[in-house]
Amino acid sequence: MSHSNTTPLRNSSPGRQHLDYSQNQQPQQHASTTVQETQQHQQQLPVYASSTISCAGGPTEKERMIQQLMQEVGDLRQRERDYRALQDQLLNLEQNFGRLNEDKRRMDEDYKSRVDGNIRFIQTLRSEVDEQRSIFNDRKKQNADLNTELDR
Repeated sequence: MSHSNTTPLRNSSPGRQHLDYSQNQQPQQHASTTVQETQQHQQQLPVYASSTISCAGGPTEKERMIQQLMQEVGDLRQRERDYRALQDQLLNLEQNFGRLNEDKRRMDEDYKSRVDGNIRFIQTLRSEVDEQRSIFNDRKKQNADLNTELDR
């Protein structure tokens, strides 16, 4: 029993590794999975696949990740609703803008046609005024001629 290189180190408590020393004094692991191997494997896994149980009775890492992902899904859905609302609002504003532009165009055309009508009306009135002045001047001249004949 004085040879430590042939004596296996055995402990049946969980968390301890079972080792055998062979002829070349290299420890070799048994085929069974140990707690240390499991912990190493969990460290190599991505964070969202970890399922560590909290001693305090709180949520596990996996549950926290699921909760975080569910929160992100909720946020994305809310963003999508907000985006759709903004898209609807933009479409509404574009339609209103188009309608208002069309109203403005019609009002401009109406204004121009009224201005043109008013200009033609003013021109007509001016020509009538000129005609009436001409008639007035002719009659004034006739009256002056008649008054001159009467005075003779």
